Amino acid sequence: MPSQDVISAAEELRNGGVVAFPTETVYGLGADVTNHAAVLRVFALKGRPAHNPLIVHVADESMATTVAGHWPEAAKALARSFWPGPLSIVVEKAELIPPVVTAGGSTVCVRCPLHPTALALIEETARPLVGPSANPSGGVSPTTAAHVRSAFPDLTVLDGGPCQIGIESTVVRFTDDGIEILRPGAICAENIEQATGLKATLFSHKGLERTLQSPGLLSKHYAPTTRTRIVFGDELLTVDLNRAVVLTQFDDPDIPHKIVMPTDAHGYAARLYDALRSADELQVDEIIIVAPTGDGPPGVWLAIADRISRASATDENGEP
Repeated sequence: MPSQDVISAAEELRNGGVVAFPTETVYGLGADVTNHAAVLRVFALKGRPAHNPLIVHVADESMATTVAGHWPEAAKALARSFWPGPLSIVVEKAELIPPVVTAGGSTVCVRCPLHPTALALIEETARPLVGPSANPSGGVSPTTAAHVRSAFPDLTVLDGGPCQIGIESTVVRFTDDGIEILRPGAICAENIEQATGLKATLFSHKGLERTLQSPGLLSKHYAPTTRTRIVFGDELLTVDLNRAVVLTQFDDPDIPHKIVMPTDAHGYAARLYDALRSADELQVDEIIIVAPTGDGPPGVWLAIADRISRASATDENGEP
């Protein structure tokens, strides 16, 4: 039996409202995918560009097939291996998906989140939900209910505690040669290859297609308000440490303003966005991220590097 908060939020969604909900990755800004006006409100609340498509959240594989025009065998293998979980799958869209959701494209990005509150909300609403990160577009994604409330104080927010994974889902699409990873995440290439028997390669973001097939492809994304840079090794010696806050994996007493980060990949990912928000609140001149390394899957470190690269880009085109 869902909680009264979930029941009330589902009714709000069925009536065309927007509700923030937790997932294992980040908090999402939910609306009924079939309600054009509600989806437009999500774009308006976030200030999200219309060419950046939304991920559709479903309760299970059966619901996914209702939003997909075609559900290939590889999608079945991925869903059965990783759903519920942090994997989003790009497939042909069904007619019921409004063009606003897919930025006018012919494909839709679908996932089933691994969070009991999110699943209960989708099941109670009995409709798929769009669910982009619940923050102003381009900013640092929220991993707690408090993060969401700071940006949208008047919005209904279901509090599911801190997000366990802390970075957005892996996004994949199918090609003639196998599978392309459009956005890296906690589900890595080797996991995908084992589940499908297909070769998984990282998509090159140079010369993006006219129609984006996935969120997370803009060069500047997940960014704090404060100027952010990544440094490697001895480059930290060139930083004015009195005017910066440093995200580092070492508790160096010579760094006056620092946030000490975990040394394992999963721990670092879960902490990253909260740390960037905390650094932003200190109102220094710069946020310096010491290039991280440590134990854990290389694919998760790749996803972390992707988020840090976009957070430290200076404009949407990645120009310095």
